[in-house]
Amino acid sequence: MTGPAIRIAMTPKGARIVHCAVPNAQGLLIGLPAIKVGQALRRLHGICREAQGLAGEMAVAAAMGETIAPDDLNRRIARVHAEARRETGLRLCLDWPALIGEAPQTELARAVIAGDWRGLEASGLAERLLAHAPEALRPIFAGRLAGAPVAPAMHAPEPGAGVAALTCARGRLIHRVVLHKGRVAAYTIDAPTARRFGPDGDAAGLLAQCHGARDAAWVMQAIDPCVEWTMDEAVEAA
Repeated sequence: MTGPAIRIAMTPKGARIVHCAVPNAQGLLIGLPAIKVGQALRRLHGICREAQGLAGEMAVAAAMGETIAPDDLNRRIARVHAEARRETGLRLCLDWPALIGEAPQTELARAVIAGDWRGLEASGLAERLLAHAPEALRPIFAGRLAGAPVAPAMHAPEPGAGVAALTCARGRLIHRVVLHKGRVAAYTIDAPTARRFGPDGDAAGLLAQCHGARDAAWVMQAIDPCVEWTMDEAVEAA
């Protein structure tokens, strides 16, 4: 795929989605040995790879009637939580400052990558962002900055099938797998970005209420797609 996965255009009636092709790695898992699903998912995803990998391992374990040892699960949950916190921290440093007329905080971003949060916490950037955020979007940013528990869950709806869910940086991630003779026969990834930009998602409705490119920028940053997106600020005919 070339070009942004999502394109937004302004119209006299608001912003609208003119292109959306969010990639999904689920088809690449068909036929794969079940024990390799988690590893494959981590390799296929550049963002939230720990969350994707753990969700896959949990779904497979449920389908096989197995559990993940508590100590091992807790270590993986900690990695997913750290990954989500780092992803939000980078958005706060690099993308969200433009919403309030500030430059990207590259030095703070480097510190976040290194695991040092002191500078970002002392900068007051999060507080300034929330103070300027549109009232309707403020709870979305506040929730993202606060961080949600990973809250993993897994179950087997029927023999050979497994479902797993956990909370990653952008929302609830759900994996569903069906196994046959130890290999993946069917796989579905229900990811936050694809869900929000899908037919039943809220992205189109939120964008339709925008009165200009600035409003649309706030909405897109609140949703924070995990894929490249662009916005055409030249007003198109409705």
